[in-house]
Amino acid sequence: MKQYFEMLVFAVVVILSLASCADARYPIDNTPSVKVDARLMGGWKVKEKKGNKMVSTDDMVYMINKHNDFEYMLVTKTGRKKEAETTTAFLSDVNKVQFLNVYIKGDTAGYSFFRILDINEAGNKLTIAGIADTTMRSLTSAEQVRERITKNLNNPAFYRDTAYLFKTK
Repeated sequence: MKQYFEMLVFAVVVILSLASCADARYPIDNTPSVKVDARLMGGWKVKEKKGNKMVSTDDMVYMINKHNDFEYMLVTKTGRKKEAETTTAFLSDVNKVQFLNVYIKGDTAGYSFFRILDINEAGNKLTIAGIADTTMRSLTSAEQVRERITKNLNNPAFYRDTAYLFKTK
């Protein structure tokens, strides 16, 4: 369970760093139903593989805090900016596979989704993958989003970049 929630944190970081626009207008679930777990709270950094080393991709730190019983408040802090960016996220379970729904603000407001792939035994490293299906934006309900994800759950071409998150505190 701890591994699942740490993976969620990683997903949030990846989403915020990789998502320039939303994947879909609707979330996987209209109402969040997976309770927040305190183990996800804290600071996270995204790293990528360069040869045999993991290196930080930028000077961003992602903070995950409890927003309410079912949602997280995600805060992105960049070393160069004084103001932090905030958004909300929540977990959805699709056939026992966890996805993070991250609300993306702006002109193309909506949701980006990240599948939680793995978490290490220590609980300080998460691996996630975003959804690559560009037709998700045309779906007209949360039910259609869930159906599309369910149909493609095990299709590797349905996912994009894999991201690695490491807990900073």
